[in-house]
Amino acid sequence: MDEKQEIIQKKAKRHAGAIISWVFVVLIIIIAGGLLYLHFSKPSAQDALNSAAKTNIHSIRSTIITKQNAKKKNSETLNYEVKGNTVHITNRFVPENKDQEQETWITGNKFYFLNNGQWNYMERNSLTNTFISTSMATYKKLFTGHDFSKLSKSAMNKFKVNLDGLDGYTLTYKGNDKEVIKGIQRVASGDNSSDASQIKHVDVTIKINRQKKLVDYKVFYTLAHTNGTTSIHLTDINQVNKLTLPSKVKKATKIVTPNLR
Repeated sequence: MDEKQEIIQKKAKRHAGAIISWVFVVLIIIIAGGLLYLHFSKPSAQDALNSAAKTNIHSIRSTIITKQNAKKKNSETLNYEVKGNTVHITNRFVPENKDQEQETWITGNKFYFLNNGQWNYMERNSLTNTFISTSMATYKKLFTGHDFSKLSKSAMNKFKVNLDGLDGYTLTYKGNDKEVIKGIQRVASGDNSSDASQIKHVDVTIKINRQKKLVDYKVFYTLAHTNGTTSIHLTDINQVNKLTLPSKVKKATKIVTPNLR
């Protein structure tokens, strides 16, 4: 390679390096500008909460964990999964308590449940339809409550709204404001007359996407007198792909005249 060719190659490399550097700088400027735009265009707490409340949930996983005393390891965990007309619910204890543990599957026309370690089921008919429908409505109310519009305006305004990467926003509140606690209790229970006097502290995290749809919701309560705790976590909102009935449940024994009390 003669000296002239070597000079040409060095110039080409410097030129390519300069182009790469400029491209890198432009990309940084674009990303930074996008983040600044998202930050300054973030919704108000009221707008975000009222919009999230309108999220139509088709599938979800949620967990409720209750501890009677923060210093003890005893706990009860309720897990809930739903996809369309299929629902799966489990109730577990620490330490283990087989006598009180429960597990339920509900499909479009059958209600499966454990009874003394054996799987049974009953079908929808004129006798059982009301019972199954009521059970579905109760579970949905308990495990998917997200009507944040039940919060008062003053309570909403106590939430902080932060940019959550490029995906959306996170709303947070941590404290003992009675108006917030009362509102969150209404959200969780669906009951406007819910008593919040036993709760001394609440920690709430609500995640929404760019369309202000709910994607994740966590609330952690600390009780006033016992220091017990209750946590509620709604996750995989509209992201559950499939729920499959286990083979052992499919082999359940049919109950013809169930005790519906």
